[in-house]
Amino acid sequence: MVLSLALIVSIVAACSGNDNQTQTDPTPAPASNDQGDTATPADPPDDDDHFTISWFTMSLGDGPMQNGTRGQTLIEEAMNVTIEMVSYDWREPDQISLMLAEGNIPDVFSTGGNHPGGVFAMLIDQGLVRPLDEAMVREHAPSFAAAMDDIAGEQGWGYGTHNGVLYGLARPYAPSQNAFSNLVIRTDWMANVGITKVPETLDELEALLQAWKDGDPTGTGAKVYGLHSYDHQFHHIFGAFGSTSNWDALNNWQIVGDKVMCSPTTDGYKEALKLLADWYDKGFIDPDFPIEIWQRAISWEKFNTGMIGILEADPGWLGDDDAYLGWNGPLAVLTNNDPDSSYAFMNTIKGPGGQGGSMSYFPVYDRLVISKDVSDAKLIRILQMIELVNSDPYWQWLAYWGEEGIDWEIGDDGIAVQTEGSYERLNSEIGGMGIGFLAMPMDMFTMTRTPSNRLAYEHDKANVARIPQFHWNNFGSSPAIDDYGEELHTVSEEYFINAVTGRIDIDSTWDDFLAQWRAMGGAQAEEEINALYQASK
Repeated sequence: MVLSLALIVSIVAACSGNDNQTQTDPTPAPASNDQGDTATPADPPDDDDHFTISWFTMSLGDGPMQNGTRGQTLIEEAMNVTIEMVSYDWREPDQISLMLAEGNIPDVFSTGGNHPGGVFAMLIDQGLVRPLDEAMVREHAPSFAAAMDDIAGEQGWGYGTHNGVLYGLARPYAPSQNAFSNLVIRTDWMANVGITKVPETLDELEALLQAWKDGDPTGTGAKVYGLHSYDHQFHHIFGAFGSTSNWDALNNWQIVGDKVMCSPTTDGYKEALKLLADWYDKGFIDPDFPIEIWQRAISWEKFNTGMIGILEADPGWLGDDDAYLGWNGPLAVLTNNDPDSSYAFMNTIKGPGGQGGSMSYFPVYDRLVISKDVSDAKLIRILQMIELVNSDPYWQWLAYWGEEGIDWEIGDDGIAVQTEGSYERLNSEIGGMGIGFLAMPMDMFTMTRTPSNRLAYEHDKANVARIPQFHWNNFGSSPAIDDYGEELHTVSEEYFINAVTGRIDIDSTWDDFLAQWRAMGGAQAEEEINALYQASK
């Protein structure tokens, strides 16, 4: 059984070049796991000061973090510290509220991905945490700072900022780890209609879809379609117009200039709807998609049984015969069903203005804040601990996979798998030997994913752009979304379906749709979410 890594972050190595990636069998990662010279813990800091650091954090397992885990002991020895894990359960809001009411927080406090958005601001407003100097962070945790710059940029640093002052250090996701979707295309179908170049623009894609409709892409005369959409709702088509899809009330807010707009109310969204309606009318889109939204298994089956030519899916859902996932991904089923099939991962589809991309999850999660009572010297040691695990693969693998030869081993295919009993052993230590309390991204998937998964993640990072979004719920609350969010999403969803399927004329109904959306609470939501956006800068 494989350890659940839902909270793990990764920095996935970018593949060389920007070509669309075809199905290949990449060279397995080295059996040494790249640990090499870092197979032993680092030397303790040069100074003689020993610090006792109290720490409250979210865990990767069930219940509160435990004291005395293997990882904690190794960190203590390496960094000349004693760590005291606070035993409050991060999943219990009442316990968190009690801690805050007492006004005596630990040296390091994780605001957590599951705590209400107001906890971060509450700690600051009550004067319980100290501001952080970004220059100090960069000096003593340069690898962490570089990862934040590369992965999350200003939004990552901004997540730890309140009223223009840095208070928290976030944990960054890797770009491919926070991706919503990749596009995978049947290159054998392309060859059957005489097209060799994988489309990179809307015009090229439309020409291919027309060729598939007019020709015989399968060689069997079967009726097929180019596109289908389950829950991803044509992300890349909307992205080609600088917009995102109507995913949900939390993830469909995008940055437009110096403000935030709900994606289904943007001009780009409208233009994408008009193109999709045209393609639907021409027979390029599976007509069953409206009744199959959110049916992932159906879209997979249609792709791997030769009913649609392009699959849109989270890169993490693709996969070969993947023991990590515990099931066969659609690419594995495709090649098992049809050994002569071939596919490629598509680049960002560019629209008429050169725009393109996909929506994404928020690039960071959690925030580590520091008690007002922590001295500069102790803070420097905390930053050095964070730097240790961000700069040294030895600690990264210990954090999430434990010890080589005890908790995991490298198989003949170069993929790391857990040994018998390791899941239970690591879970009892609350998340990979108890090192997961330190803020670190890491490169997991070059070793723990099968060849097609590796290609999907690497290709996504190198070749799929992101539409700028504002994930407002990480910065506070919106009473309007609490009260009207479901209704706002429903009316947007209904407009989307009716527009694409030709039941309404988009140009003549657009203004009425916007007026309805705003009157239902959308205008209030815009005001509240833009206030959060301005405060996050």
